[in-house]
Amino acid sequence: MWWYGPLWAWVDLLFLPLVAGALWRVLVKSGNQRNYFLLVLLVVLMACNALFHASVNNWLGWAGYSAIRAVHVALFLMVVLITVIGGRVMPMFSTGPEECWPFSDLETSQRFFSGEGALLKIS
Repeated sequence: MWWYGPLWAWVDLLFLPLVAGALWRVLVKSGNQRNYFLLVLLVVLMACNALFHASVNNWLGWAGYSAIRAVHVALFLMVVLITVIGGRVMPMFSTGPEECWPFSDLETSQRFFSGEGALLKIS
């Protein structure tokens, strides 16, 4: 059917603006200006999505060459997003052992993990 592809393209094109609107509402409500760049990434991702659908459905008379460019830029944006979020989350897991390890010495930790842990009182 002629309407099948464009219909789902428009449904797909409406998804990211809805996500961006929900994210914007939460960021403004919390006053967290540090994460406003996520909205910029979503807007560029929306542009890549629109370029992809315009190219695949031949809305602008372009060939599929633009579609692969849009996919490459979208993948780059995903890598940037994962890197930024990972850079914020990973320090929580890589803190020093004295800050996150409940045992003060090696013998206590060996006894805990050898099965005697049920008898230990962790303070």
